[in-house]
Order: sequence, then C-alpha cells, then structure tokens
Amino acid sequence: MDPSTLLLLVGVLACPIGMGVMMWLMNKNMSDQHAMPGQQTSANAAERLAALRAQRLALEAEIAEAAKIAELEAKREALRASAKSGDGAGQVSEAQPTTR
Repeated sequence: MDPSTLLLLVGVLACPIGMGVMMWLMNKNMSDQHAMPGQQTSANAAERLAALRAQRLALEAEIAEAAKIAELEAKREALRASAKSGDGAGQVSEAQPTTR
C-alpha cells in the first residue's frame, strides 16, 4: 500500500472507531451513575416530601389570603351598591394614591 491510501484508510476508520469508543465510555459512565443513587433514594424522597409539604402550606396560605381579598372586595361592592341606591349617608370613599 502506498502512504496516501494508508492515510485515507486511517482517516475513514478514525471517525467510526472514535464514535464507538465515545459511546462505550458514555454508556459506562451512565451505568455507574445509576448504580449509586439507590442508597440515597430514601433520603432524597424524604427531603422532597418535606419540600412539597412546605410548598403546599405556602399555597394554602396564599389561597386563604386570596379568599379574604375576594370577600372584602365583595363587601366593598355591596357597600357601594347600597350607597348608590340609598341617600348617600353610607358612602364609601376610596383612598386615592398620592403622586409625587
């Protein structure tokens, strides 16, 4: 074989051989990573459960606050409606924001 043919053959085979080696190494690393977490699963699950419970409590508090706001807005609208239909003695004035 002459050198140019040998160089061409090495160049053509380098890509598939290199790709095969990379796939083998990546597969080896992935199988090693999946073997370890089995011991930590229960600890991670407990931490995740605690975080989800804290998030649920925060969401419940936010829902309760939103319900209070909706109730107060309904009362305000009822007062406005009664003030408009009445003689004006029970008017509710809104606080206007101050501009600077």
